[in-house]
Amino acid sequence: MRTIAARFATVARKLRGMAAEHGFDQLTSREIEVLGLLASWLVAVVFTPYLGVKLLPAIKPVAGGHEAIYQTPRYQKARRLIRWAVENKRLVTGATLAALLVAGLGMALVKQQFFPASDRPEVLVEIQLPKGTAIERTTAATQEVEAWLRKQPETEILTAYLGQAIM
Repeated sequence: MRTIAARFATVARKLRGMAAEHGFDQLTSREIEVLGLLASWLVAVVFTPYLGVKLLPAIKPVAGGHEAIYQTPRYQKARRLIRWAVENKRLVTGATLAALLVAGLGMALVKQQFFPASDRPEVLVEIQLPKGTAIERTTAATQEVEAWLRKQPETEILTAYLGQAIM
């Protein structure tokens, strides 16, 4: 909880600085990250525990009270398994490492294709000028690149977008 509170304090400090700098009319990617951290903190601290209380089933009362819960067959079976794993920690560690090794070797047999093959040759060009550059200068720079690309024999279609939108 201390880590989350420290993270929240850092985010709040950054938000205060951002608001003082230029308000919230134009958010940069760093500011969006900070807002994301803040939203994540709120979900982790407020919403997730609330869902846990609402979604988890209520434990039915067991005859014999609180101690009787630990005498159920399922709990006893789990306790025996955990005790065995702790007593045989070298065997469990070896079996875990062996499973990890088999999984790693098995990766060589799996077809590795992150992006499917494309028969559509396409190039994306991003032009970034210093922050605060006039849109006219950005337009001129884009037109220079467009002119060069149009001269290339491989160019069939050319599309340009100027500006930035935050969704």
